[in-house]
Amino acid sequence: MTTQIEWLGEVKGLGRIARVVAPLPEQLNAFKEVGAELVDTRDVVEIRLAGVYDGFTRTSLMPVAVKGGNTILYRPSELMTPAGARDAVTTHRNGRYPIRSTDFYDAVRGIAQAEEGLEPEDRTAISVSQKGDHAWTPEMPETRFTMGRKAQRYFDEKGYKEVPYLDLIGDSNGYATVNYVWFDDPHNDSELNCRGRGLGSHNVALGVLRKTA
Repeated sequence: MTTQIEWLGEVKGLGRIARVVAPLPEQLNAFKEVGAELVDTRDVVEIRLAGVYDGFTRTSLMPVAVKGGNTILYRPSELMTPAGARDAVTTHRNGRYPIRSTDFYDAVRGIAQAEEGLEPEDRTAISVSQKGDHAWTPEMPETRFTMGRKAQRYFDEKGYKEVPYLDLIGDSNGYATVNYVWFDDPHNDSELNCRGRGLGSHNVALGVLRKTA
């Protein structure tokens, strides 16, 4: 049985927006069949500002953590592949998070360090400046990295001074914990949650069929 895609509309400069309610592997397959891909957090900001869809969604941004270290946010996520999605679903169902080697954490941290001279919006990895749950304001580098160049406009239009960030907590120095970012809806303060589980459940993911020149 084919997973149903609901086309929501189009965002100028971004593309056509689709919505699928299914476990993550089925969502990725459905998007692939029509040439779309799971949204990044920056896409969600664009979609909401355009008035196309204001609800929550899974996203393709990847938090990577080790015990005692700052979480690194990295894109694109290797969980958003057929094998990565199956791994995430299995570990979530067992009450755990996917893991990678500490070499992987060192690699994404190295990318974040190498990109420190770039504007946050242009980077592929960034180290979250604080550990644990806290709030982000629009001028913070991690906010600009996650929400893109329209972060300030998003805060202004939604009436926010800050948004909640729920950190991914690494529980070992012997491996890296990885996950995905859940972008909650504006009625829930647009919370960015790095430690959600349940990728095997039926829930919402938006996809974008990007415009080509």
